[in-house]
Amino acid sequence: MCGFHNKTLAMKNLRYIGLLSIFGLIAAIYAMGSGGSLYYDDVRPLGNLANVVDVDSAINYVTSESSGPLGRPLSMLTFLPHAIHWSESTQPIFWGNILIHLTCGLLVFLLTKLLLRLTEFKSPIGTHFTIASAAALLWLVLPIHAATVLIAIQRMAQLSTLFMLLGLCVYLIGLLKQQQITIDRRPIVLSSAIIWQVAGLLSGTFFAILSKENGILLPALILVIEVTLLRNCTGIDKFRKIRVLSGLLGLLLIVFLLVFYLFKTCNHPEGRDYTTFQRLISQPFILLDYIRLAFIPAIESINPFHDNYRFSKSAFELKTFFAITILSIAFLSAIKLRKTVPLFSFAVLWYFVAHLLESTTIALELVFLHRNYLALIGPIVALIIAAAKVKNVALVKSSFIGYTLVMTTTLGLTSNIWGDKLMAAETWFVAQQGSVRANEHLSNMLLKAEKFEESAKVTEHLASICDDCAGTKLQHAVSKCLAGDDVNINEVLASVQFAIADIKNANRLRGLPDQLVALEQFRTNGICVNIDAERLYGINLALAEHKLSHLFNPLRLIQNMYEISVSEKDFDDA
Repeated sequence: MCGFHNKTLAMKNLRYIGLLSIFGLIAAIYAMGSGGSLYYDDVRPLGNLANVVDVDSAINYVTSESSGPLGRPLSMLTFLPHAIHWSESTQPIFWGNILIHLTCGLLVFLLTKLLLRLTEFKSPIGTHFTIASAAALLWLVLPIHAATVLIAIQRMAQLSTLFMLLGLCVYLIGLLKQQQITIDRRPIVLSSAIIWQVAGLLSGTFFAILSKENGILLPALILVIEVTLLRNCTGIDKFRKIRVLSGLLGLLLIVFLLVFYLFKTCNHPEGRDYTTFQRLISQPFILLDYIRLAFIPAIESINPFHDNYRFSKSAFELKTFFAITILSIAFLSAIKLRKTVPLFSFAVLWYFVAHLLESTTIALELVFLHRNYLALIGPIVALIIAAAKVKNVALVKSSFIGYTLVMTTTLGLTSNIWGDKLMAAETWFVAQQGSVRANEHLSNMLLKAEKFEESAKVTEHLASICDDCAGTKLQHAVSKCLAGDDVNINEVLASVQFAIADIKNANRLRGLPDQLVALEQFRTNGICVNIDAERLYGINLALAEHKLSHLFNPLRLIQNMYEISVSEKDFDDA
């Protein structure tokens, strides 16, 4: 008997060793991308790491971030250790993101296993461990997650997901305790189970919100689980109405905030070139496209630059009408079939709720792949559990192994591109035709490689056809300067000054201060002697007085104007 017990224990240990070995392989695959670049949203919050020199500056760094209304202090706190290596390498930041990704994978494993135990799920495929491992593995190797893990600042999305998953797991442990207590008829200790449930809900939401504001979704995600997978679960009936009501109140709060934001913007969100209605009718097709890219990935499309996406202007455009119809049918079916087909309802409702903040009325950018980091957990878990019900074991196992190998290989190829800065910039420039950010990023990479003429050519075409691409025009001026050709630079600057007044999209303005500072340095250092100081000053002033200047920090513009005035000996103005 003792030998049998030791053999069983050894088998369990072997399973966990195997699982951790697979996690190690995934870490190695992502490590190929750890030499990648920083991108537009990384520069401002992470650049301030250079100012962290003591306790006071560290506290200021953590508490003064402007990303979101709460400042995301918990996320900012995790960047502090990287201040030591900030000037040398950004690789430690990416390694931190990879470690968080693997931790989230472990929590997906635990979440799936707890759900299987609560529902007393039985499968011809294998044990709860096997099914939970499959769900975690498939979620971990989705290539679309490269756009979260390998963008430094998206640690915020990762941490928020991590704390929501942790909160969910603690909540489900509480339900499992309640189930066991109910079955064993031990009502005296039921309070301990309730404490676990409340702790999971409150602490998970609290820490997730301090990482990123979409942590407020946790109560709504719990509601989804309660009304689908756990609807007919035995032993947890007591207090079910209170749990469902708590989740419903959380969902109603989110809906209220979204409606409030809609009325606040009056259908015309500041700093965007689309209306709220146009954003709303564009999102259904985007949500379907996320699903396609997640499960049928196109390597070159998994990138940080989707600012070239064209929003819908009418709900009756063919693709828009099709997407709205498909998602409406899916949503209504999920509501109606939550009793009879709970896995389908769970997958659909989880996906919708996870996108509720970032894909509705709040005037964020139309497309960001990292929004799927949390959203794809539900569909993956549902898919794996549904597959585990199939009686043809050989077919299911071979299909899973084959598909996972394909996704793992695709992730490797994707990660390899992300890790090569210049190759990535060139690949995405071609893939995202018309993307201002992809254009400027490639130009920057070519500048760093001292390929100044190539950089100028990259920006020249877009600058000639895009009237309000002031950043691209300035980037073109910078490239021409460094290439030793500044003959017509004031013509470029004139077009920039003319363009600034008409810019409505705040994203077109945020990179301009840094470029203007660079041009002033080139002028005073003799690299671009032909720059007209008055013209350059005028651009700084026009940008500082722009109606959207409050959406970025104008201090650099004021400082730059001071430098220009001093160099021109206009001390009164300085």
